[in-house]
Amino acid sequence: MNQRLQAHGYGRNTQDEIEEILRKDLKALSTLLGDKPFFFGPTPSSFDSTAFAHLAQFFACPQPNDVVLKFAELNTPNLKAFFERVKSEVWADWEELGRTLAMNPEPTPIPELPIVNEVPKEEEDAATNAELKPTS
Repeated sequence: MNQRLQAHGYGRNTQDEIEEILRKDLKALSTLLGDKPFFFGPTPSSFDSTAFAHLAQFFACPQPNDVVLKFAELNTPNLKAFFERVKSEVWADWEELGRTLAMNPEPTPIPELPIVNEVPKEEEDAATNAELKPTS
């Protein structure tokens, strides 16, 4: 894991440097969102889904400390509001899923796959050889 972090560059940064990078990223996202309901206007886009996923890791998961979380609450309240709004509109069962870890509480049965009749090796070889014979 440390090698991967080193390759990405984050393993080379101190905790303070990582927090500063995160503060800058949150500020940039906040500026882009502004007072719009979604990042590119009145309707959600794939970017909103991506932003929500990253913000969920930040706002809904335990953090090593609360320094950046406090920063976000004070300096980028629109991101927290965006996260909470999307969570309530799209993930009405968020709390239930988090409590039970049941990401698919009513699983849909997977249909049986069709059985493929295998061609015996001799027939397959004969068919392949017939295709390769030169025609006169």
